[in-house]
Amino acid sequence: MRNTETLFLVGPGQSVQDFNPSDLQGRPTLTFSGTMDWFFEHNIYPTYWCFIDPFTVETLLKNIESNPKKAEWAKGLKDNTTLLYNHFQGTNEFYQRGLTTSQGQVWNIQAFGQIYFPQLKSMLKESISLQTEVVNEDYSLLLTREKYPLIKHPEYGKNTDKFTSYVLPLALYYFPNLKEIISVGFGDYDKPRAYTTNAEGYEGFQLSYQKLGPMVKNTLDNLNILIRFINRNSYYLDLENV
Repeated sequence: MRNTETLFLVGPGQSVQDFNPSDLQGRPTLTFSGTMDWFFEHNIYPTYWCFIDPFTVETLLKNIESNPKKAEWAKGLKDNTTLLYNHFQGTNEFYQRGLTTSQGQVWNIQAFGQIYFPQLKSMLKESISLQTEVVNEDYSLLLTREKYPLIKHPEYGKNTDKFTSYVLPLALYYFPNLKEIISVGFGDYDKPRAYTTNAEGYEGFQLSYQKLGPMVKNTLDNLNILIRFINRNSYYLDLENV
């Protein structure tokens, strides 16, 4: 699967609810954060899953515990889904690198690092730790793939756009033979997320993308990778090079 030339990125935007899973045509998927609900609804599984806020993991595990149907579905994760995660998630280094969670540092290390994260890993086919370098507005590591660059937008007070700072760099780093990326559920900022009423951070995401977008487009061009967006309301349409 890592050698795939085509990868679907499935995000938490409301547009994912209009997407027919049969259009995946058996091709590998990388999904982000709370999109597991969409896969559950269609009784399918992502090939790869990633997250950045550890609270996402607690939410997923508690939803599985409280819903017998979801618990039955979750048994299939063991045969189908691989986690891609940053080597410092669940450790002090998560904070030393300037990253935060909605739950706080002690919760991140004790509850998440010692309880939820090991529990999650035991439920999945595989969990792959990626040597990660947190960098400010610099995608050059993707040209050599020495490390996975997690991109930060240093301007204080902004929520860095997760698609261009986290998910897309992960795809470009981990899949060395990529020729085409197909995205759904990312960048539809005219509506709340699919499985919550939350639109928090949207303004910050758009502001950070205004700075990061040209760098991403240049990186895609240098790697000769095409990208297209199924949801035509995506804020990232100018990345398309098809």
